[in-house]
Amino acid sequence: NPVPLADAPAADPDAKLVVAAGRLNLQKGFDLLVPAFAAASRRHPGWQLRIYGSGPERARLQAQIDDLAAGDRIALLGRSDRLVDAMSEASVFALSSRWEGFPMVLLEAIAIGLPVVSFDCPTGPRDIVGDGHGGVLVPPEDVDELAAALDGLMADPARRHALAAASRRRAADFELAAVGARVERLLAQLSAREPGGGPLGSDGLDERVER
Repeated sequence: NPVPLADAPAADPDAKLVVAAGRLNLQKGFDLLVPAFAAASRRHPGWQLRIYGSGPERARLQAQIDDLAAGDRIALLGRSDRLVDAMSEASVFALSSRWEGFPMVLLEAIAIGLPVVSFDCPTGPRDIVGDGHGGVLVPPEDVDELAAALDGLMADPARRHALAAASRRRAADFELAAVGARVERLLAQLSAREPGGGPLGSDGLDERVER
């Protein structure tokens, strides 16, 4: 999917702010992010976590924040009509999902130059920010590793700047023109198939679509 954010504001790698966004439900794993950030932020005074979104887990998440005595550092801010602007105030984006499809919010994060800390959950994060493309991936649902990854970025402004630049470079792969060209190549392959089937494309894209 393309990400149409050519005029989006740039994130601030020096801000002491981690941001997350999504529906407040089991899938998005904010119940894992809250204790991870609470642990990491004990070593980094002044850092905040803002979670944008609404959903059925809000009361339970707030109780979790209160139990951790982290209300001065973690805020549930509800839905935002200007989410990209809100995200641009941060220096790190956290994705704590137990599973994903193709998380558009992750594309929005890298498009504005946010370094990403994410669970390596199925599916999406590795495809978008893996292999040095602006993200730090940790084992799925591992709260201690998530806390360590957040701690590492919070402690290292130079690394945040480097990952921010990598995020913006990666985002170029998801601009409309780039995605459109890949779709056109795929359609050309499909339309060129011989009447009995069999892959004709050199990169096997049509074969993957058939499966």
